[in-house]
Amino acid sequence: MSAPELPTFLKEIATALEEKTRFPIEFWEHTPAESLVKLIAEQELFGTISRQDVEIAITSWQAKVTKTKEDNARQKSRIERMAGHEDYSPRGSIPMRPLSIFPDGDGDAKSKYRAIEAYEARDAEASRREHDKSLIRGGPHGKEPHMGSASDYIKSIVFGALDGIVTTFAVVSAAQGGNFKNKGEVILIMGFANLFGDGFSMGFGEFVGSTAEMDHVKTERKREEWEVDQYIEGEKKEMVDLYMEKGLSEEDANTVVNVISKDKKVFVDIMMVEELGLLPIDDDDKWAPVKQGAVMFTSFCTFGTVPLLAYTSGKDEGYIFGIAVALVAIALFVLGFIKGKLTAQNPIKTGAIMIVNGGISAGMSYVVAVFVAQVFGLEA
Repeated sequence: MSAPELPTFLKEIATALEEKTRFPIEFWEHTPAESLVKLIAEQELFGTISRQDVEIAITSWQAKVTKTKEDNARQKSRIERMAGHEDYSPRGSIPMRPLSIFPDGDGDAKSKYRAIEAYEARDAEASRREHDKSLIRGGPHGKEPHMGSASDYIKSIVFGALDGIVTTFAVVSAAQGGNFKNKGEVILIMGFANLFGDGFSMGFGEFVGSTAEMDHVKTERKREEWEVDQYIEGEKKEMVDLYMEKGLSEEDANTVVNVISKDKKVFVDIMMVEELGLLPIDDDDKWAPVKQGAVMFTSFCTFGTVPLLAYTSGKDEGYIFGIAVALVAIALFVLGFIKGKLTAQNPIKTGAIMIVNGGISAGMSYVVAVFVAQVFGLEA
């Protein structure tokens, strides 16, 4: 499939621009639309066409070129993969997509997770394709698909689970290192008692922390809104200075601030981020801190039972501890893998780190238990 050509009016502008500035038409494909429009404006080549229409046309054409290249590359990849298979049919073959633990939506909608995978693979073309989708299909107000309300609590789920497993496994390891007669019974009693006590503490701490964060953000937002109402020109000047510190010219900084300050809510949202480093919060969800605490408690207690599962039979033979170690290692690796995918890190590496973390924690508990038992002469 050949790449789409420039629309006739853009080709005329590109030819005139090349004659005046020697800027090759071939460079249009990879040059940002904003930069091209700026060059055209400097040479006064818009004619009767508006600047906005030219920029939209350039963006649309570049997106079509990128999509065509992606389609061609995908077709070539399919041919290479399927070559040699008896049931190979180029016309009927289906593009293979990488497996992902995240919902991906349809191929025509922008996907945050395909963008993450493109970043991990350092695939610039795939990344550009995802961003072009928001421009073509989603428009300026398009939104990325997401995992729903569960994504708001993913941090509490993952970190609560990791803390629950490691903390409980430390108790199991300590009981193994201590000189107890009925280790299985001790592990079950101390394990579950510690699990729910620590779980409540973690959940309550998450609730208090989330409440404090929300109160802080609300207080700062009220102050910023009051300052905008009292003296918006002063706030605009602060934002201009901030953008100039970031490298924008005074003219560009004033242009940006004049646009965003037309909407008070948008202006305050941006000031909260740029000036104070605070992200806007959802005022409609007043129960968010309670939910965060409940999710943390539930996750901690649910996954914290994993090290105790092997002891539910009441036995305390040596192989039972081995089963507990295996269960914990699997659970830690899976949670570390998920954490890596969510944070755009190497999931194998983060999974391995979680296992090392759990191993060191359990090892320290075991050594301390043995030491204390010997120092104080504790006997079964």
